[in-house]
Amino acid sequence: MFTNVFPRSLVTQIIKQWPQQQLQCTMLRLISSEEYHKWEKSNTCNRHFLHSKEQKQLAGYHLKKRRDEWLTARICAKIAVNNFLSDTNFPPNQLIITNTASGRPALTGQLPKALHHADVSLSHGGGYGLAAVGTRYCGVDIERTTRNFHAVQEKFCCSAEKHYIKQQAEKLSEQQCLALLWSAKEASKKAFSFKKMPGFLELRLVRFAKCNHSWSLDFSIQENSRKQPVIISVIAALLPDVSIAVATIPENCNA
Repeated sequence: MFTNVFPRSLVTQIIKQWPQQQLQCTMLRLISSEEYHKWEKSNTCNRHFLHSKEQKQLAGYHLKKRRDEWLTARICAKIAVNNFLSDTNFPPNQLIITNTASGRPALTGQLPKALHHADVSLSHGGGYGLAAVGTRYCGVDIERTTRNFHAVQEKFCCSAEKHYIKQQAEKLSEQQCLALLWSAKEASKKAFSFKKMPGFLELRLVRFAKCNHSWSLDFSIQENSRKQPVIISVIAALLPDVSIAVATIPENCNA
C-alpha cells in the first residue's frame, strides 16, 4: 500500500541538477480511507500516519474521492519527511500538515530541528498522490495526461511557449507538450507561493531541455522588490497516464 512509485529517473535527475538541495519526493497510488483504517487496525507495530487533528479533518470529508486524495497526499508527505530525516523511527503522527492563510501547506507539530525550515508541497491526480519535502521552497504537481488542456491553453500557454516546446520536443504530441507545461507551471506556482501565488502567464518559459527520461524547464518571474527576475527550476516527466513536475528555486531568495 505504501510503495513509493516516484520515478527513479527523476530522483537521479534531481540529485544531478540540484546538488545543493536536499529534496525527497514520494508518490503513491491512491489509498482509500477504508484501506487505511483497515491497515491501522492490523498494524502490529502501532505506527500511525495521522495526527488526531488530521484524523478529525479526514472524517469531515464526505466525498470519497476528496477523502482518499487528501489522505494519500498526506501519507506521501509523512513518508517524504521520514526519508528527508533519514529516520524511519520518527513518528509521523507527531507531525501535522496545516495550511497557511494563503493556502500553502506547512509542517507543524512536534518537529525535530531539521524540519524547522523545511518546505512541503502536495498534489494529487490521476489516481495518485504526490508530495515533496525540501530545504528550499518547492512545489509539485501531478495531472492526468488525458485532461483537456486545449480548452484552457490560452490561460496558461502563450503561442511562443508552445512553439518553443514543440521545437525542442518534436517527438511529443501537442497534448503531451501541454500536459508537461501545465504540470511544470502548476509546480512553479506552488514553489513561488511563499511570496504570492502567480498567474500562469506571469511565468515565462526560458529553457526547455531533454534530460534522459525527464525534461528540465526554467521559468522566470519578475518580483517587484528585485531588479532581476527570479528563476524557478523544474524537472518534469511524462508517465503513461500522468505528467508530474517538481519545482524549486535554486537561488537563495527565501528571505
